[in-house]
Amino acid sequence: MPGHLRPRTPDPTEPTDSHRSHRPHRQCDASTESENAMTTMVVCVPTVQAARAISASASRMGQSLAIRTVDCAAALLVELRQRLVQTAVIDFKLAAPNPVVFAQNLRSRFPQTALVMCGDADPRTAAMVVAAGARGVLRAPAA
Repeated sequence: MPGHLRPRTPDPTEPTDSHRSHRPHRQCDASTESENAMTTMVVCVPTVQAARAISASASRMGQSLAIRTVDCAAALLVELRQRLVQTAVIDFKLAAPNPVVFAQNLRSRFPQTALVMCGDADPRTAAMVVAAGARGVLRAPAA
């Protein structure tokens, strides 16, 4: 029939839907696709020891190229300027003295990067950081 669409014959070399769910998420924009084909995350923690532990865990999971660690806000800014970063996880201690202003500044300068704050923060500060543009807050449990 003219104009009739026939069902597509499955290609045996093409992954099934169950396999597709295990692929890493990739950017759809062609300009970023050529620059950076994998999901990237920067984790900003207050100590070198914490950065090493995260790097070691990422390496064990086969994600050492996708997950970078830094131990100060200045190094975070360098990472964000050098490459497309999809997610930045930042400890509240490194966003001092004002994590709300820090979140606002990062979101305005790097709108393509999802910001997640973590660490010790009171509920009011956590809510203000989210209102300032962070995607979420991972609060440390009360001691």
